[in-house]
Amino acid sequence: MTHPAAMAVSAAASTGPGQRLGWSVVSGLSGVAAAVGTKKLLTVLWTRTTDREPPTNPADPDTGWGEALSWVVAISIGGAVARVVAQRAAATGWDRAMGSPPPTKDSAPAKNS
Repeated sequence: MTHPAAMAVSAAASTGPGQRLGWSVVSGLSGVAAAVGTKKLLTVLWTRTTDREPPTNPADPDTGWGEALSWVVAISIGGAVARVVAQRAAATGWDRAMGSPPPTKDSAPAKNS
């Protein structure tokens, strides 16, 4: 039985530029989808909870500190969590579709010095 680390090294060695580009696209799109979905979800939750729209510009002097900071914290944490979840899901899908984990920076071919 082959050790998982050896399998990962083998998969990394066979990773070509097309796979790295493909993973960059999949990874990027999953991050964008996560960001858009998270903002929509948090906007709905904010509106239902506060009976007001979230601040469009937290730096606006008419927006209170508490409201501005609450929105920024919610959108930042929500976005970060959603990005991790989306990219892990994308990596799982990539592994199932391609039969190997997504390429990493370590899988890039060595550059000539």
